[in-house]
Amino acid sequence: MARLLLFSLSLLLFTPVVSAKPNLILVVTDNLGYGDVGCFGSTVNRTPNLDRMAEEGIKLTDFYVGSSVCTPSRAAFMSGSYPARVSMELSGTRRPVIQPVSQKGLAPGEITVAEILKQQDYATMCIGKWHLGDQPQFLPTAQGFDSWLGVPYSEDMIATTGPRLGEMWPPLPLVRDDVVVDAPVDPDTLTKLYTEEALRFIREKKAEPFFLYLPHAAPGSSDDAIASDEFLERSQSGKYGACIEELDWSMGEIFQCLKEEGLDENTLVIWTSDNGAFQFRRVEPFGQNTPLAGTGGTAYEGGFRVPCIARWPGKIAAGSVSDELVTSMDLLPTLAKLAGGQPPRDRQIDGRDVWAILSGDEEAKSPHEIFYYYKATQLRAIRSGKWKLHLPVNTNASRPGVKPRFEKVMLFDLDDDLGETNNLAAENPEIVQDLLMLAETGRETLGDINRPGSEQRPAGWLDNAASLRMPGLPGERWFPSDSVPLITPGAGLFGWDRASANGWSLASSVGLSVDDPKLLVASTVEGDAVIHNLANPKEGSYLKTRNETGDVQVHLEFQMAEGSNSGVYLMGRYEVQLFDSWGKDAESLKYSDCGGIYEADDDKSPGVAPTENACRPPGEWQSLDIEFRAPRFDKSGAKIEDAMFVNVRLNGVTIHENSECSAPTRSAIFKDEADEGPLVLQGDHGPVAFRNIWIR
Repeated sequence: MARLLLFSLSLLLFTPVVSAKPNLILVVTDNLGYGDVGCFGSTVNRTPNLDRMAEEGIKLTDFYVGSSVCTPSRAAFMSGSYPARVSMELSGTRRPVIQPVSQKGLAPGEITVAEILKQQDYATMCIGKWHLGDQPQFLPTAQGFDSWLGVPYSEDMIATTGPRLGEMWPPLPLVRDDVVVDAPVDPDTLTKLYTEEALRFIREKKAEPFFLYLPHAAPGSSDDAIASDEFLERSQSGKYGACIEELDWSMGEIFQCLKEEGLDENTLVIWTSDNGAFQFRRVEPFGQNTPLAGTGGTAYEGGFRVPCIARWPGKIAAGSVSDELVTSMDLLPTLAKLAGGQPPRDRQIDGRDVWAILSGDEEAKSPHEIFYYYKATQLRAIRSGKWKLHLPVNTNASRPGVKPRFEKVMLFDLDDDLGETNNLAAENPEIVQDLLMLAETGRETLGDINRPGSEQRPAGWLDNAASLRMPGLPGERWFPSDSVPLITPGAGLFGWDRASANGWSLASSVGLSVDDPKLLVASTVEGDAVIHNLANPKEGSYLKTRNETGDVQVHLEFQMAEGSNSGVYLMGRYEVQLFDSWGKDAESLKYSDCGGIYEADDDKSPGVAPTENACRPPGEWQSLDIEFRAPRFDKSGAKIEDAMFVNVRLNGVTIHENSECSAPTRSAIFKDEADEGPLVLQGDHGPVAFRNIWIR
């Protein structure tokens, strides 16, 4: 009897504590194609873990997402509704997806799947790309997630790409909860980083029910896929193959962790993509939607139909396959039911409980008579049963003044024609008419171009959006301890002369270029970067960042020669005057000569005086810290907020705080065809030396 009691006690001591409610893991990749993994037909990419997942679970061959681009698709995952219903089909600037410093986001009043599960005592975490708004009230921690680690939008939305669209974007931020912890983060490190964080979360929350939402940044939106060097070195199909194999490795790590922690049989794992592959954007061909027609961003099957696998040992039959139409919107009510909750009843959602399909009920059928394919605000196609109708719409309807371009009616039998090649509209006029009537029903409730739907809900909106940037106050260490300044003591521009400095760039996307061919950028004996025009010392010379700057933090040290003049220009317009001593003695120096701020292209501007005179004499090294906020403009281009020097510290003394600078236009004085509004360092009437320069 004693042995039996000891044996029973040992079982209690060594049996993992497992929640009675199932753990729920939803993994969503970014722009991964239908045919990119082995179990969905790839013969190029090696995906043993995903293939095993399909063997041990169910493969959904007709799984549809809410949109063929990122933001609206992710809105459907979270809200259980068509993106049009929650007004997330376009960004606040009428672009296909939300971009940095967005005024628009998923409405805080929407009830997300995370909020429903949190009400059922689930620990909730989002790890990865959010893309539903980058302002604090739109972030995951405001939408039902206890915590978040990830990037707020696509990895191609960075400081160097913003100017192409006339935007000023910050370096790609890695955010924990609502604080930027690294910027710019290297996208190639994200899959491993997210996986490690997921394993930590699983182990930490194993004794309670948890919901892990893991929206990867990979394969990504750049011209090159996201993959670490480790997987690139052993890939047999280029960087895209390395990317897919690393995503597969990630799933293997998660399944191994679940088994080690005794959670495997109590965890439902769903793996899918947010939309199809964008094959046409790539440097080298990659991303396969085979055998489907079209790509991401289109209303063809290759844009909306994505691979999906679900696994739950003992609850989902191993090796099962379903061709019933299931959507990403169905996950909210399905997971809510499994957790003991229910979807919201005070509003219309479009998702339906599909657990009967996942669990293998042979009588279970798709709950969807109709599926709508929206491209932005326009309904482009509709599916009912095996029939898909591409609608005869003007694809230029959202572009006033552009010649109309009407699509022809196309009807396809998806049971026999996944490639959408055989148009059966002429042979089936009655089916076409029936589907046209169903499409009109969709327009009435979900809207269309210039036609609000009767059941649409507003998105979230914030008039004054701000960049997500590294925290810190001027005068403190804004920059990571392992970061390297652009110019270091004893190294100058890494010992380079003017010619080589003109081609200098860093991984942080901050580079310096020479504005004046007569400019000398040299290294002194001490190795400091010196700006001086040897040909004509009385003419100004400038060292400027290659890229336009908006909201920015700057730290630098400078040394003036007697009689020299210098300043730091933000956006090529707003200047902090460092020193202007030429032709003057110490008694005649004015505030604007030493720490004053003003608009550099407005000679009539009186400027803003520093609150204290903290300037040191020529020949001494001085420090300057600037926190600058760019002006804000509305969607029409009209300015709604002036630029502001949030804080300026000279030699450790605050000389400006929340000082506004008005400007009538977006123009700048330092500009060319390639860029506008860079950060500029000035030197004229004598040499000016700089060192220890950080820019963020």
